[in-house]
Amino acid sequence: EARLVTVDAGFAQVAHEALIREWPTLRQWLEEDRAGLRIQRKLTEAAQEWARLERDEGLLFRGARLAEAGEWAAAHPGMLNPLEQEFIDRSRAQVNREAAEREEQRQRELSAAQQLAESERARAEVQSRAAARLRRGAIGLGAALLIAAIFAIISLIFANQAQHNAEKARSGQLAAQALTLVEQHPQR
Repeated sequence: EARLVTVDAGFAQVAHEALIREWPTLRQWLEEDRAGLRIQRKLTEAAQEWARLERDEGLLFRGARLAEAGEWAAAHPGMLNPLEQEFIDRSRAQVNREAAEREEQRQRELSAAQQLAESERARAEVQSRAAARLRRGAIGLGAALLIAAIFAIISLIFANQAQHNAEKARSGQLAAQALTLVEQHPQR
């Protein structure tokens, strides 16, 4: 018995020295375990609240909370009860469903934007063709006005020439009448 007490005391001394020497490692293990226990406790409380409120999807984990719980569950397989496992599975499914809905919404918005861009392109093309027609019409109208102005100038020239010729003819006629009158009445 004395020998057993000596062995136990020696073992306790060695264990105590090892504990003191390896304290940082032990502290790290305790801290890691404490963090894991906090995660597990939060998960358990959230899963129970979720079940109590008839599996309200608004209570499911998302983002960092889901990532943290998922990492802990992957590192500690078999430590989840069925409710906690269902809670994590439903949380992941909800996140995936929301991501799919966001992607569908993005695709709808992209499709709407493409349709809008296509209709705007078609409208711009119609406007471009209309502008080209207007330009051609303006050029045609300008050409017609130029031709009309040229004809007006030519007709003024001809009218002036005709009036000049008429005056010459009238002048010639008056001169002929004057000569006739001079022969008939020289004193006049």
